[in-house]
Amino acid sequence: MTNFSFRSELIKKNSDKCINFIEEELTGSNLIIILRDLIFLSVSIKVHNKEKIHPVIIVNIIKNIIGDNREKPSKTLLIFCVNYLLQFDLRSSDKKVLKSAIKDGIGKTAFIGDLEDAYQDSAWANAQKTTAIFFLSSDNSRGTFDALAEIALQNIKKNGLFIFHLMRAYNFQETKDDNWAFTRCLMSYLIGNKLPEPHSKTKLSPKDIKNEILLNGDIVLFSSMERLWECEYVRIECYQREISHWCSNEVRSSFNNIKLKPLSWVFKGGKNRFIKYTEDLVQCSNKDDTQIKKSLVLIESLRALTKKLNSKQLLILKKRFNDLK
Repeated sequence: MTNFSFRSELIKKNSDKCINFIEEELTGSNLIIILRDLIFLSVSIKVHNKEKIHPVIIVNIIKNIIGDNREKPSKTLLIFCVNYLLQFDLRSSDKKVLKSAIKDGIGKTAFIGDLEDAYQDSAWANAQKTTAIFFLSSDNSRGTFDALAEIALQNIKKNGLFIFHLMRAYNFQETKDDNWAFTRCLMSYLIGNKLPEPHSKTKLSPKDIKNEILLNGDIVLFSSMERLWECEYVRIECYQREISHWCSNEVRSSFNNIKLKPLSWVFKGGKNRFIKYTEDLVQCSNKDDTQIKKSLVLIESLRALTKKLNSKQLLILKKRFNDLK
């Protein structure tokens, strides 16, 4: 398929061509191209209900699980992503926001304090303009994105899962031409949601509350924050400050109540077990869309957690899910 653009066909919602490309051309570097284009589409979607699981979370989860077998990537999961994403509308004003900032903000420079104040004060029109000016004045770099991520983590309970997966998706992408799409995605997610003040750092880190979480805590959010804590981002100390505060105020999550089939398979060997379960899940006809997405989030969290648990911690988690035999 010479000169075929998977991204262009996604944007045009040409599902047949996209699926055919996956079926026929899933070789070599094409897997990376497909995943990056799926990620780009997921951060370009117009999201109306911010209480629901954002599409970038689902696509990043599928990317992670597919990574368990890169030699034979799951076509089923890639096709699921195509069909899932094409049900959404895309934002149409990304370029317009930048052009407006250029027109209205010629000669203006935005500072990090201006950016933080606009979101902290819920001055949403100013927040959008300041974000665009800050982005342009920083040479379209990821600096604006990183600063907004810090602001978002002031409310980890609401934003933590989204921020973790968005940042990991960005790291996989890391194409300067797409920086504004990621920044606008994060900006749009934050606008309209009042944020608390920045928190002071505590002495706690994820490892200090891990056993308690495994017993009866929010393993989904914990799994995300534990991984984020260990990343090497430019602003990691700021992220860790907010995560340490969350560690001292950890709360339960609705994800704890998801009903899954017996999870004994999670604790067994076999590198493809998460791929197999996920393929069955996305093809399950007796689960609704919300159940499938929540199950995906929980399964990916367990996948990450079980890689880092000692034998005693594995027993705690098995007991929690009634899998001790």
